[in-house]
Amino acid sequence: MRALAVAVIGVVLIVTGCSRQQVAPGPEPVAETTRYVCGDQQFLVTTEGDRITIEGAGEPVVLQAEPAASGARYRSADEPAWMFWSRGDRAIIEQAGRRLPECRVVEDLPSSLRASGNEPFWNLTLDGGELVFRILGEEETYRSGDVERDGERVRAAGTQGSVDARFERRVCEDNMTGMPHPYRVSVNFRGQEYLGCGGDPRSLLQGQWRVTAVDASAVPDDISADIRFDDGDRVSGRAACNSFRGSFELTGETLRFGPLATTMMACEPEVMRLESRLMNVLETVHRFAIGEDGELLLHGADGLTVEAVR
Repeated sequence: MRALAVAVIGVVLIVTGCSRQQVAPGPEPVAETTRYVCGDQQFLVTTEGDRITIEGAGEPVVLQAEPAASGARYRSADEPAWMFWSRGDRAIIEQAGRRLPECRVVEDLPSSLRASGNEPFWNLTLDGGELVFRILGEEETYRSGDVERDGERVRAAGTQGSVDARFERRVCEDNMTGMPHPYRVSVNFRGQEYLGCGGDPRSLLQGQWRVTAVDASAVPDDISADIRFDDGDRVSGRAACNSFRGSFELTGETLRFGPLATTMMACEPEVMRLESRLMNVLETVHRFAIGEDGELLLHGADGLTVEAVR
């Protein structure tokens, strides 16, 4: 009986000891700050757990998450009411019932960047801290101490006048060559505005694309075809049945593929017919475009096209 009592006391002590153990707190939410531009206004939006803080219009405003059919939506509890709804790199902000122009994420520009425009011909080169602007045979160079970077905006002041360049991350087609570029650019030089495109077109191609249509005929769901653009101007992919790889060349006006080597497997007739059509178009591609929904359009001879999505 005494042994039983001791055992019971031991169990009680063990249970009591366990009940007093403290559970280690989970990790604190990581705060992430993103800059948005909405028309002429800029905001800093900091996300932390189920709430965000918006800065840029007076006192910071805290918004709590609420259910949304898509994206992430937040609303403030205090008046004037704020609403923030983000989807991808775009967002909607409402302030006291007034909707601001569509907002987009602002990213820092690459260290080196080129932009140009037509009628009149001009070009801008940004290389590290130096900026060079050329127009109608005239050239102005601004050294690093005179150049100020701010997100997608670059300003420079010198003895021969100032330059203010704004880059918008949105596909821009050169109005003479049709070549797509990743930035729309506006430059104010000595009070005169010039419009054009900027950035390396390769950045629009890089990565994996899933082929969805060949010459306006949809690729069946049970057939897989893709194409991938890599550094070093290399291209590879799957042409429905066989794999292929090779190179591509991008000039100021054209996109062309070099000889494409393929494996030699045999598949069902339907798959082989699709592969043949796809490879025939790729061999004659001479330019590319980015559609309104971000799809890749490869244009070949006789109006033939290949359409692909990320």
